[in-house]
Amino acid sequence: MRSHAAAAALLATLLLMTGCASTPAAEEASGPPVMGYLERVKARVAAAQASPTHRIRFNPVVCDCPPYEVELEGVWQRVAFTNGDPQDPAVLLLEAAAQESQRRGTHAVWTVAGSLEDATMTCARGAIVVGFTIDVFEPEPETLPPAEPDEPATTEP
Repeated sequence: MRSHAAAAALLATLLLMTGCASTPAAEEASGPPVMGYLERVKARVAAAQASPTHRIRFNPVVCDCPPYEVELEGVWQRVAFTNGDPQDPAVLLLEAAAQESQRRGTHAVWTVAGSLEDATMTCARGAIVVGFTIDVFEPEPETLPPAEPDEPATTEP
């Protein structure tokens, strides 16, 4: 019993340390200046704004950050929905699907029609959050292809 409690305490500590990580430290380079965290996020948003659909996942954390993320150029970025009406049917459908996915332990990813906003905000310890307006949400999650027998299942970056 004691080892279970110790393992749970260690897991909780690790989640607290990584779930709401602070902004990445600037990298030193001998060449041109390295793009900062905010600039990288804004560049990813700008590159993805022309797309009519985006991959969204429910990935709650223990800190005061939104529980959803959008994939931008292979990087998962915190996202806040900006539909204006919290009772918007598309938002309510996504929230219900996210809760069901969490209940089942499936960690679903959905392709959602919507638009990214230029404006950003921060949460928790400086994590950047981008705005996203959901236009249409179909509750069928993407499915990953089955793993080959000698190969572990992986997700896209």
